[in-house]
Amino acid sequence: MLPSAVDFWEFSAEIYNCAGVKDACLEAQDLYGADVNLILLYLWCDREGIAVPEKAHEALETISVLWQREKLAPHRARRRDAKGKDGYETLLSDELVLERAEQAALLAIANEYPPREQAAQPNNCGNYLTDLNTPLSLLKPLHAAIGRA
Repeated sequence: MLPSAVDFWEFSAEIYNCAGVKDACLEAQDLYGADVNLILLYLWCDREGIAVPEKAHEALETISVLWQREKLAPHRARRRDAKGKDGYETLLSDELVLERAEQAALLAIANEYPPREQAAQPNNCGNYLTDLNTPLSLLKPLHAAIGRA
């Protein structure tokens, strides 16, 4: 079962603050085009033993690209340009609102596809990052944060 929007946001904050996760997520985002919220959703599914169906992956990645291209990336660029200037904190706060809204959109899409429970450990996050040609070393802190070696 997928989390509520509130539970997903809380999980994301907890995981993002684990050792190495923030750096791995930002490297995947900035150098390989990954969506941090999608990484976090896939990590939640991996932790819970849920294999995301292929059609759901496609739909999630489509909505992710839309959110990144049209909303988050332009806003993130404005916020980064404003670092150290007036208005930076407001832009940062606004970005978190957008991140939370994207998470809700991702969950809405994911809930359209019944997840497949499986006995073996799913690798939704690893598969996503592999598709983006990220180095496997980025997975280590992500998997550690959800209790995988």
